Amino acid sequence: MALWQNDASISDDEILWRRVLADDPAHVKKDPVTGEPRPNSGAFRSSKEITSVGIASLTTIDDFLASYPRHSIVGITARVVREAGCMLVRDRIENEGQEHIHIVASRTDGILTGGEARKLADRAQWVLYRIVPRTATPPNAV
Repeated sequence: MALWQNDASISDDEILWRRVLADDPAHVKKDPVTGEPRPNSGAFRSSKEITSVGIASLTTIDDFLASYPRHSIVGITARVVREAGCMLVRDRIENEGQEHIHIVASRTDGILTGGEARKLADRAQWVLYRIVPRTATPPNAV
């Protein structure tokens, strides 16, 4: 029996959102041709955790970033995830809504390799790009 199972009910055309810190060089790099900021493979990879994303059609930008006032959002399609050899797995994430799912690698621990994360980052597009200085009061802060 497989440890993980791809959720085929998630359409290949579904847009998935990932929160990233735009001022973190592990998450963002400059495009060598345009000089514009681009998501880096680190935006999709953690050495200890499976990558979580949100299904865009089930949330709003405000809700998705409610507890993450310094974060930006990048988007990819479910098709891109599957073309990278990964699966989309619904797994209840504590303190998160129904829109949250995991991107799971084919290896046993499910954590994305650098190559898999790079494939996702190369195809990701900015949904919301912002840099909020660490000393500034974040937007929507009470």
